[in-house]
Formats: sequence, structure tokens, C-alpha cells
Amino acid sequence: MFLLASMGFIGGYLLIRGKVEVGITLMVLVGLGCFGGGMVAMALAVMGHAAGLAIMCIATVIVGVVMLGLAARQLWLPTAHMHPPRR
Repeated sequence: MFLLASMGFIGGYLLIRGKVEVGITLMVLVGLGCFGGGMVAMALAVMGHAAGLAIMCIATVIVGVVMLGLAARQLWLPTAHMHPPRR
């Protein structure tokens, strides 16, 4: 989970610095990792009758969906297709 969080932080930093392609790629990887990992962990938690763990997994899936939504929003912004301004 810490790896996904650090990758998301790095992706956001790269977006701010103007490296749009790399930042969006990291955001998509984090989103897919959270979504897939949360779904698998939720299935394992439900089979093992661990309700508390299943609730945490639902939160992980929600984070994954939000991250994928943010990445999709970045792709549709007009600034995603432009180069950063020269200084």
C-alpha cells in the first residue's frame, strides 16, 4: 500500500512539473493496482468472514476508482496535449 501511495505522490509531482505522460501513466498504474488489489483482498476477506478487512478493501477499491477518474480527467484536459511553456 505504501508503494502505491508513493507512486501516486510521484505521479502527481510529475504532473505539476510538466511531465504529463509519465504522471498520467503512474496515476493509471496506481488506480489499477488499488482497484485490482482491493477486489482480490475483498474476495479473500469475504471468504474468510473478516468483515473489518472487507470494509478496508472497499475503501481501497474506491481510491482506485478515484485515481482512474483523475487520470481520465487529465487526459481530457486540453493542457495534456500541449508542451509546457518555455522559460
